[in-house]
Amino acid sequence: MAKSASHLVFICALAVAMAKSATAQVAPPSLINPVPLIYQPLMPTSVSPGGQEFKLNVIGTGLTASSVVNWNGVALPSTLVNRSSISAVVAAGLVASAGTASITVSNPPPGGGTSNVEYLPVANTPFFAPTFSRAYLTTPYAGVCALVVTDFNADGHPDIAAISSFNFVFVLVGNGDGTFQPAANYPVGNGPNSVVAADFNGDGTLDLAVVNGSDGTVSVLLGNGDGTFAPQKKYAAGSSPGTLLAADVNGDGKLDLIVSLAPAPPPKGMISVLLGNGDGTFEKGAHYDTGGENVDTMTAGDFNNDGIVDVVAFDHNIDSASVLLGIGEGGFGAPAFFKFPAQAVFESALPIDFNGDGNLDLAVTWGWSRPQAGIFVMLGNGNGAFPSIHNFISGFSPMGLGAGDFNADGVLDLAVTDWNAEDFAVLLGEHQDTGFDPPLGYSTGTTPEGLALGDFNGDGKLDAAIALPNGGYSSIAIFLQQ
Repeated sequence: MAKSASHLVFICALAVAMAKSATAQVAPPSLINPVPLIYQPLMPTSVSPGGQEFKLNVIGTGLTASSVVNWNGVALPSTLVNRSSISAVVAAGLVASAGTASITVSNPPPGGGTSNVEYLPVANTPFFAPTFSRAYLTTPYAGVCALVVTDFNADGHPDIAAISSFNFVFVLVGNGDGTFQPAANYPVGNGPNSVVAADFNGDGTLDLAVVNGSDGTVSVLLGNGDGTFAPQKKYAAGSSPGTLLAADVNGDGKLDLIVSLAPAPPPKGMISVLLGNGDGTFEKGAHYDTGGENVDTMTAGDFNNDGIVDVVAFDHNIDSASVLLGIGEGGFGAPAFFKFPAQAVFESALPIDFNGDGNLDLAVTWGWSRPQAGIFVMLGNGNGAFPSIHNFISGFSPMGLGAGDFNADGVLDLAVTDWNAEDFAVLLGEHQDTGFDPPLGYSTGTTPEGLALGDFNGDGKLDAAIALPNGGYSSIAIFLQQ
């Protein structure tokens, strides 16, 4: 029986469609590389200029046999040590002079991408205690509460992106000598309170994401590669969003967004996961119960050594941390709880392997207007639990938190801002244990909040940028090491 012309057209169209589908097939999930996530400490934590070739060890999540460590964007000969560790050979020529290296880890396609940045100081060794000079940056809007430091225009100098309560994010491009160009500002949603920088569309250029607490959205601004950004696109996150994180939670090589929520009534702490499509757009957020009433802050990392991103949420209403272990598809299991010895309000948290045992630990600032407050260091056992906790007094109302080797002695230090004390403090790490010296305070002149670290003048010593929400238009303090 002869086929009609329309039937033949249908058959041809179907064959073409099938051919296109076969050509466009993606690799099986087991063969897709995730976007890595790396943590402090780098080992060594700092190096001296003029030294010999050395081996750099980086810890993280999403590492594979094809992962590569990058030094200021240049790939190094790299070897996977285990699921959570990779080593690289650093040539002597890369540390011939003082400076600070931006360390990342990249995975190739299919999937893949480049991790967050950690900094390695190349500084003259060692000195007893850091001293700083303080300067204020004039910004177009007051009410700066949070900021991020990274290199948006790939010129080797750190830049700053900060959010203002006037519903803007603004970017100050660094000159490399501790000064910055005038700010360029971009509208975001209502009540911005957290900001992250990452490559959301895989074009090798850093983008921005800002969580807007008043309208329950996340603003995503794609970077142009020259320190400027496209207008925002907004995505629904959920009720009363707070902390914002970027990580590849489902291992598909596309960065996702994790947002803490505090919906009320009834009070119930949640996290929202917006899965990334790899082109800078995001799916509608899926919500996961933390088992608490309110999420003060949160952080992400692989806390049970299975290669999957987990989340720890901190809740002052129940004086606990909720550990939500990732299940590998972007979702999370039921929360497990870690109780704290004292009632506390939590502000900032970081994943760090303090004792070098290969298990990821946690640091979190706690306390608000109490006789004493400080930093809880929670030592992990590699199974998603934290059987021991250490408390280091740092002031009255600690807020922002950072980590790095400030005095180039080979031991990781902590930096923290304190609202009531109106200062920025450094807690120098002690040798041979996870202890820290008493805080060394440096006045901010007004109440500080967010904190980000970088080497703004290229001398190999870590500096700090601090958000001053009550500082008027001089709303960012820059502390340069002397």
